[in-house]
Amino acid sequence: MTAKQIVNIVLRLLGALWALSAIISLPDLLQFASAADEQTRRLTLGNALSTLVWLIIGAAMFFKSEQIAAALFPSTDHLSLSATSDELQQVGFSLLSIYFGIGAIARLAGLIYVAIRNEPMDESRLGYLWRQNPEHLVSAAAQLVVCIALFFGSKGLSRLWRRVRA
Repeated sequence: MTAKQIVNIVLRLLGALWALSAIISLPDLLQFASAADEQTRRLTLGNALSTLVWLIIGAAMFFKSEQIAAALFPSTDHLSLSATSDELQQVGFSLLSIYFGIGAIARLAGLIYVAIRNEPMDESRLGYLWRQNPEHLVSAAAQLVVCIALFFGSKGLSRLWRRVRA
């Protein structure tokens, strides 16, 4: 396998991730923009433009990954890796776990900020967050579960992936 082939695969995966994330977030932005006041619509428009940029960059990386990889690594020297496909998949699953872990930490930081900033009157901070932002709590919890499952279960997931594809 050459460096160009590895970079091509990584760029294609990264492009797919960015494009799919943008596609998934567009309906929420459109729904929020339609029901919001003027100032919130402007902020939502800024988020929508950012999401559109991520969609374009992700799609470009996905469809043009071979050309980008060829520009980055013009030589076709083979790499001497002594890794099996299972080991590479385990590394890939571990890297994905880091991605989901960082996302969960970012969501949790936002929730902690909201909990500290607003003092609920007659309920616990967790109860307040659940009442105000249940989708953020569920999303952060789901990202943490996926992070832990991918990180600690990368070997089992690699074996399962091999069996499913065989």
